Amino acid sequence: MLLDMALKNAKVNGKKEFKVNIQAFDEVPNYERHVWTWASKNGIDYSKPFDEFIFRID
Repeated sequence: MLLDMALKNAKVNGKKEFKVNIQAFDEVPNYERHVWTWASKNGIDYSKPFDEFIFRID
């Protein structure tokens, strides 16, 4: 839900990328798989350079 809202806000504001701090996933078991599945489903590329995920929108 957090990622869906962040994606919607980025699109509404005309942004090509958005960032989510890794701490937002503290309560999510196996969060890296969760993020990968969500990004794949939505056709979004992402990276995790440090303590945040950076999602790029085409």
